Amino acid sequence: KRRDKFLMDLAVRVESLEADGQLLIKDLLDNEEVSAVLLRSVQAAMRSSGEQKLRALREVALKGILSSIAKKSSPAQMIVGLLDRMTEHHVILLQWIGSEHRSYTLGELKSEEGEEARRSLFYGQPVFTDQSHLSDPVCLDSYMTWGVYVERAEFTAFELAHADLNGMGLLVPILREERYLEGREVRKRTTHDIGGYKISELGLAVRGFIVGEGSCI
Repeated sequence: KRRDKFLMDLAVRVESLEADGQLLIKDLLDNEEVSAVLLRSVQAAMRSSGEQKLRALREVALKGILSSIAKKSSPAQMIVGLLDRMTEHHVILLQWIGSEHRSYTLGELKSEEGEEARRSLFYGQPVFTDQSHLSDPVCLDSYMTWGVYVERAEFTAFELAHADLNGMGLLVPILREERYLEGREVRKRTTHDIGGYKISELGLAVRGFIVGEGSCI
């Protein structure tokens, strides 16, 4: 069922591209590069779960098809291989960290209409202010008697995916700076302390393949 849905969704997108004049379906039939991208994408989809990961595989397949028709070199097959070993949590993180997000005040976080603000604490994913709804809660943020919580298993899954993306070189650490005096002049220097992570140039390239046109992250 997963394979059939993936192929049907992909077929709809390909037909849409043909209607827009971006390709001709007859040009796909004898193209070995197209066949290879499609085969690897379908195999990866059959081993995958999660809406965002399957959408990412479809986007890579489409970009690989367009590159192959234009007779341009494309890393689509290698990116499909990367996605094949990733989970839904990897894909959500890569999309989230590669996007810009606004900061929220405590009032916005605590507001009844502040669901979007609270989700920003957990990569846009569902969170809870009542930990009794969770079997093993982890606190993401708190103020006096108020807090935002998620299930520990979900929290750990994102932590593992984050470490893996860093190990793959798709994320890089942001090193803190410190001020120091040299004579009477205040200077700055980079420390070894990590203040956070950002998406790397390689991560941006991969993200460019997995995010579709007009996607809302």
